[in-house]
Amino acid sequence: MRRLLPDASRDDEDLTAEFRRLTQDDVRAGKVARLATLWRLVTDPGPVPDALVVPAAIAQDVAATLTDVRLVLADRLDVRTDEDADALYDVLDLPPGATTRTTPTTRTTTATRSWPCAGTSCRCTARWACCRSRSSS
Repeated sequence: MRRLLPDASRDDEDLTAEFRRLTQDDVRAGKVARLATLWRLVTDPGPVPDALVVPAAIAQDVAATLTDVRLVLADRLDVRTDEDADALYDVLDLPPGATTRTTPTTRTTTATRSWPCAGTSCRCTARWACCRSRSSS
């Protein structure tokens, strides 16, 4: 939650606590409302088949929500630095910047996960520590 609701000051704990007390409820409510807007946009059929059309009126809210989702995923995956992100690509067997990987034997693009620790899917709770340690060995 700290990445979604960061401290107001790194140096002044009293200022941070007071700022959080005054703003946290409104900030959370705004984030939840934007997430609900994104959910409706993704789940409701839009005017263009098989496409996600973001109306200009809510584009900024959608972008902010996607940033929040990215922050949560990075936190859950323990991605804090560029090196962590690179290690994640190594674990996923993806080139940096790629969103899918090509399976050489079938020449199809797939988003399946291939983890060194479990063969086809990782169920570890160690935030990929087992995958990282085995991929570097």
